[in-house]
Amino acid sequence: MLLAVAMTAGAVAVGGDGRDAARAVPGVSRAVSADVVVRGDLDTAIRSLRAHVREQPRDFGAWATLGLAQVERARTDGDPSRYARAERALARSLALRPGNDQALAGQAALAAARHDFAAALDHAESALERNPYSERALCSRIDALVELGRYEEAAKAATVADRRRPGVPVFTRYAYVRELRGDVRTARRVLHQALDTAAGPADVAYVATALGNLERGQGRYGTALRHYARALAADDAHLPALEGRARAQAAEGDRAGAITTLELVVARSPLPGPLVALGELYEDRGDRAKAREQYALVDAWTALARARRRGRGPRHRARRGRPRGHRRGAPRGPHRVGPPGGRCTPRTPSPGRCTGRDAPRRPCRTPAGPRPPATATPPSSTTGA
Repeated sequence: MLLAVAMTAGAVAVGGDGRDAARAVPGVSRAVSADVVVRGDLDTAIRSLRAHVREQPRDFGAWATLGLAQVERARTDGDPSRYARAERALARSLALRPGNDQALAGQAALAAARHDFAAALDHAESALERNPYSERALCSRIDALVELGRYEEAAKAATVADRRRPGVPVFTRYAYVRELRGDVRTARRVLHQALDTAAGPADVAYVATALGNLERGQGRYGTALRHYARALAADDAHLPALEGRARAQAAEGDRAGAITTLELVVARSPLPGPLVALGELYEDRGDRAKAREQYALVDAWTALARARRRGRGPRHRARRGRPRGHRRGAPRGPHRVGPPGGRCTPRTPSPGRCTGRDAPRRPCRTPAGPRPPATATPPSSTTGA
């Protein structure tokens, strides 16, 4: 699985199935298994990796994996100060072993998390020059090209990735590229086949959520809800599935159910996307006081992120009303509100950042011109070739 912006945010650019992680931390296998690193127990992984680099400070692979883990943890807990920690860990890895592909792939993840997709692409290409089979770098390259609006190149990159490292991370990205190009049928087929090959609960939750997001984007809310239910049956704590379910409930008119589900999401991960969605639902219900509370939290989060990026204290001003940039009646797309600097915060999970088990994110901006035609060939590993 993946180790994202997201993501939207966020994600969120690291692909991985555990094999890269195992290679990256040869001396830490007993302290932190690859499975722990890539399948979600990031706090345990980070603690163990810190202990390991204190004992073996010249282990460049452990420093690289620590940097990757910090990027992913920032996506899940919304703490942008982790990016500076990730940057230091990755820099240490490169100082110990200049040009190592694990750290370069980590830099691609970090750049994508900061929404610097041109830099993410450069780092991914550098990593692939050194290791053409780096799954993280292959996935990061696809995500960066999508975010930069270079869809033809993204489709070619997805085909190359499938040929070199077929698996769930590549399949989901390939499907997303097809969806962006209007080929929903192929995207759906690839995701269903990826779900059939999912190896464990985390994989099932990830791919089923991606299918839910695809169907929700097509207005098939009942089908989307069934996919989210399958994701949550595999992992009842999978936040992307909870958020997707809430949005599908709202689209079907189940405002009460959507509010209940989103309240669960923001209680555990108070990030701008779900906070704004919850605020709008409160407004629709006529509860303006609660809506203002959500928007104030968005402003506080944004100001704190901006202050931390500038090296200042947590000074911020929680303005009354909707968050900065919010316009009542604006399209309720995936990037209504974002972190500092006008960056996007995806409403859907995101391997746009290749960080974590996010579903591919919508591009931050739609490039000028028509959407390119769907001409690419489906990946060989999903066609039986």
